Amino acid sequence: MGLFNRTKKPKSKLRKTIDRVATLMSLALVSPIVAPQLLAFPHQKTFGDTTVYSELPIDPKMESILKRSDALLKQSGIYSDSYGRSVFLTQDGWRWNWLALTSRGGVGLTRPVSPHAVILNVKDIAQDLMPMRGTIGKQRSLSGTIAHERTHQLIHAHFGLWSSVKFPNWKVEGYCEFIAQETTLTEQDAAQLKKAGEAHPAMVYFEGRRDVAAILAKNGGSVDQLFAR
Repeated sequence: MGLFNRTKKPKSKLRKTIDRVATLMSLALVSPIVAPQLLAFPHQKTFGDTTVYSELPIDPKMESILKRSDALLKQSGIYSDSYGRSVFLTQDGWRWNWLALTSRGGVGLTRPVSPHAVILNVKDIAQDLMPMRGTIGKQRSLSGTIAHERTHQLIHAHFGLWSSVKFPNWKVEGYCEFIAQETTLTEQDAAQLKKAGEAHPAMVYFEGRRDVAAILAKNGGSVDQLFAR
């Protein structure tokens, strides 16, 4: 018998158990980046071309929230609906901590290497609200937050991932806020922070939206020119 014709020995029960554990650990490690659905969300429902995964039962109002989000997105000059989409709703528990990784202080994110997945730390679907952390800043809408995160997807799809990650942060976040039509800070909040000389992270979003709006007003609304500057 040749070397390559040897009969393989059957795996022992211990070896099979080790292999299963290793597989589960590998899936757990990659799930935050490429497959959040592997975290066994107990509730799932599809609305149009969007599949929602949730830790809690999905409120029927989620359909109207997604419709408002889509309406906001369609105002973008780079809008496209040629891809499937997923939204993951967490409740500030272990799934959020696992999926958010270094962004746990926020309320939502879109992974560049998983461009169709939006991950949100929700508060109240029925009232279309998102939780705001910290002592300053107003409530955000869930629909506006979804629109913000999906605008990141539009930017990645239109300009390419490599190009878009090199864009200035104020411009990217400012454009996402421009499409969402809201920011966490009010004019009064921003004035208070400036007066105190506080470098609050939300100021990048607030000032970015203002500056992006000014640029688009001057260039006729061209998103390509906005990011080419």
